[in-house]
Amino acid sequence: MNRLEVFKPADAKDITLLKGFLLKPENRQFYGERQSAWVEEKAIPRIENGDASALVSVVDGSVIGDIVWYDLPNGAREIKNFRIDPSFVNRALGFFTLKQAEHEIHTISGEKPTELILDTTVTNIAAVDFFTRYGFVPFGEPKDLYDTGNLEQMYKLSISAPNA
Repeated sequence: MNRLEVFKPADAKDITLLKGFLLKPENRQFYGERQSAWVEEKAIPRIENGDASALVSVVDGSVIGDIVWYDLPNGAREIKNFRIDPSFVNRALGFFTLKQAEHEIHTISGEKPTELILDTTVTNIAAVDFFTRYGFVPFGEPKDLYDTGNLEQMYKLSISAPNA
């Protein structure tokens, strides 16, 4: 049937679906076992206690994408994980997911976020291309942010208020 659902995890079943997707071996391409520590010790506990948020994309019961973010006191939203299953790329799901993240109410300000911030490994050409086509602009110098030997580039996207 291929019915797409996109939702914020609301219960233990939803969290288990997200966790399973985050821990899939193919999602460890740049971070290896550090991905497990981030999922188990930071992402899932923070989502469960409300310090982080997520959207999960599911087709016929299987997770095909996610986005996890933290809202910052300055009104920005920092995206910490963004994945689309390779078999679902080039279907505008990434674009749709980022648009949804732009429109989710900021947990601190109570309004829409003012900008999106993220980083990606400089050798992840597909991600770099996608984010720059979406409108993200690099800032700062690439750094090994996670002590993995990979250089990460920071990107930001200013979000303008819709015309009233």
